[in-house]
Amino acid sequence: MIDGRMDFEIKFIEKTADGRLVIEFVPIPERYSIKEVNGVEGYWDKFDEKFISFDVFAEAVQNMDNLPVFYRKNPIKNVKRYTQERVEYLKLNWGNNLEGYQYYDESEEFLDSLKEVTLRFVILSIDIVGSTKMSQKLSLEDNAKVIQLYSSEVSQLIKCFGGYVLKFQGDGILAYFPEPNYIGMNDSAIECAHAIKYFIVNGLNTILNFKGLPSIGVRIGLDSGEAMIMIIGSKATKIQKDLIGKTINLASKIQSLADPNQILAGEATIRNAYFRYREMFDKKELPDTWNYYKSAEEGKEKYSVFAYKY
Repeated sequence: MIDGRMDFEIKFIEKTADGRLVIEFVPIPERYSIKEVNGVEGYWDKFDEKFISFDVFAEAVQNMDNLPVFYRKNPIKNVKRYTQERVEYLKLNWGNNLEGYQYYDESEEFLDSLKEVTLRFVILSIDIVGSTKMSQKLSLEDNAKVIQLYSSEVSQLIKCFGGYVLKFQGDGILAYFPEPNYIGMNDSAIECAHAIKYFIVNGLNTILNFKGLPSIGVRIGLDSGEAMIMIIGSKATKIQKDLIGKTINLASKIQSLADPNQILAGEATIRNAYFRYREMFDKKELPDTWNYYKSAEEGKEKYSVFAYKY
């Protein structure tokens, strides 16, 4: 059994007479080299520094038979162009992004549609750096405008990358990227985090400054793992579906470690990301107060966090 993700390049072989495509999946040479260990041949994973024998690899391929193949669509082909278009739109439509308001919760609908109680997710946690100081400096109305525009634009980006907003917490936003494509959702979450950071720095701040408001910075944290879908609250007041689990808490803790406009990701997200994305992260030096471990038993190896380099 192969623990974790393998990356392949796809080679076209032929198109058959009945219209089917024949393709070949080849382990990507930049990540894998052929190696012999103790007389056994296999692939050496340069990223995770582990050996995968040809026998184990063949068994994993056999187990892939009849498994679904997911296509991960990304509607934002160019983040820079998207940002420029949104800036032009917002200059002309400032304050009109929530006209005709009607209550709608896409996350609630999605969670309601699921039959499973426990699923794997990538959790994205984001907040504004120095929001308390900003609220003290700005008028109540201006501060509300900043929060409203920020939450609206970030929410749209999350949706574009296949994610859902779980909840708003003042200037904080908690979002998730769900199964069934567990491998693809890690890539989507990283791409989304990058797009949010780029848009905030180069788009949203342009609009805020255009309206005489200060620039903002954000901190973003990602982590992947299981969470339980639970109904919380009371019928007497408010009741809703929520995600409960260590992954949600850890994503928020990881986010709190970030510097302004920095993206941090837990090792579960990095281990399941495409190797090109893994190259974009460096291991972060953790403070002595970081008391999160790879297993429930304390004293074991601490859970690693990685910082996006761009």
